[in-house]
Amino acid sequence: MQRLLLLRHGNTQETSLSGRDFDRKLDALGIWRSVSAGYDVIKAIDGLPHLVLVSEAARAQETWDRVDGAWILERAKTGAVQPQMATDQRIYGASVETLCLVVKEKVVAYGKDNEAGAGGVKAKAKAKGKGKNGAGGAGADMSVLVIGHNPGLMLLAQWLIGDAGEAIPHLPEASVVNIKVAELTGLAEAKGKGELLGFYGR
Repeated sequence: MQRLLLLRHGNTQETSLSGRDFDRKLDALGIWRSVSAGYDVIKAIDGLPHLVLVSEAARAQETWDRVDGAWILERAKTGAVQPQMATDQRIYGASVETLCLVVKEKVVAYGKDNEAGAGGVKAKAKAKGKGKNGAGGAGADMSVLVIGHNPGLMLLAQWLIGDAGEAIPHLPEASVVNIKVAELTGLAEAKGKGELLGFYGR
């Protein structure tokens, strides 16, 4: 199973010192909710994703820091592998087309980087005595988490799940959408073909 998880950044301050939207940081509520979102991801896929893609914007980077912090205990308890993380400036303000392209490029690169057998991540693999999923790179059960912004993430979710998107009329801050897809490298051709597996709203 290949899964795409979409996480909108946590709640943010109204302004930044620079005056730029790009530089706005998380507020106290956003920090707390971002930690909670980290646990939501674990619940959604029963483990940790193989790959995390993060917008360069300050609020997205801070959301990732809190999510990763929430995963420390999970890695310690289960022996889960630290997911590979990549920052991409295109995620900020991205269209559906751009998000599909970024995911495709990063998944292909991940596969090349890991074809020697670095493997994937399964938070409970050690406890269950199973091998790492996705061994050899972009495997059949690979999962990718994208931390970014509206409207791009919301539009991508609606693009993939079609009519099921009516169940998610809005993607609030620090909310997670879990979508099953046939191929993470083929999102641009997957309109209406995704399956909504879960929505963790705030």
